[in-house]
Amino acid sequence: MLGLVASAQVELGCAGQNVEGAWRGGLPLDGAESCLIRLGADGTFDASCPKGGILMEGGYRVSGDTFTLESKSYTFQNRAAVSRPVFEFRLEGRGNRMTLVKDRKSWEWERVFR
Repeated sequence: MLGLVASAQVELGCAGQNVEGAWRGGLPLDGAESCLIRLGADGTFDASCPKGGILMEGGYRVSGDTFTLESKSYTFQNRAAVSRPVFEFRLEGRGNRMTLVKDRKSWEWERVFR
């Protein structure tokens, strides 16, 4: 999976949250309603959304309540795409659930335990 180097945390109110690990949730793309997103301690991520034939890899960062995903490689409908999506969300929630908000829309993520 992803290498483990440093702890990525987001400050939510008075409590910090570690966002590393595997999450199930949606992204603002067609066919990306149910994805598996893995966030590594080194700031890398990968996402798989089988319904839309979507695969993404790249980097993420958390600053205050801002959560950014920046793709380095992106496959849509099982074809390499020219564009590389960058998503910037407002992050809400804590623990094993978080809500990503952008332009009055939201995507719920739930931590996956294996």
